[in-house]
Amino acid sequence: MAEKEKEQTEQAPEVIIPEPAKLCPLPIYPAYLVTDGGAIFGIPSSLMGEGHKKPLTITDIGGNTLQGKIGFYTVRGMLYIVREWVDTAGTEHTDYYAQDLSIVDVPEISLVDSAPKMPDVERVVFDSPEWLIKSVVLSGVEYSYLYNRHASVWGGAGDGEWVCRKNKITGFVVLENGILIMSEDGAQFCPANRKGLNAVGECGRLWK
Repeated sequence: MAEKEKEQTEQAPEVIIPEPAKLCPLPIYPAYLVTDGGAIFGIPSSLMGEGHKKPLTITDIGGNTLQGKIGFYTVRGMLYIVREWVDTAGTEHTDYYAQDLSIVDVPEISLVDSAPKMPDVERVVFDSPEWLIKSVVLSGVEYSYLYNRHASVWGGAGDGEWVCRKNKITGFVVLENGILIMSEDGAQFCPANRKGLNAVGECGRLWK
């Protein structure tokens, strides 16, 4: 009888669910580079080469680096961060954050209920007065070609001044002094007044 009363008076330990971290907003850049190894860099508009990209660390408002698996990508002008982590009790959590990249003066990042799916890797094409990225099929194999159309390097004939051929260009961003592309050779930059490429970073994804 005493043992039964003891069981009734005992209470289950209180389960404390940790609050999601409050993040510091990310600096606004024209684009972001996320390497296959997980490193994140901001791409400034004045970038010319590898030394100009800005390393970024995702931290909470206390300056602590987030632990766990971090997803970082953009969709239609919104930056999304997806954090998958395990608390001290062994419970798995997934937190979603969103930041409007159009708000430059006082950027804010908010906890949200969900995030859209990360876009798949696709071949990109681009046609402008200054640059051309086109798809070309040779002997049944598809490639990506980059051309520079600036008057300083191109005489006006054909598609433009040929810069390179890649198996697949999967991302690009036009900057103040040229164009940054992502391919199987990593992130590379072509200055507007040249027809060569400067190495910028490892293979990964370009987000803008």
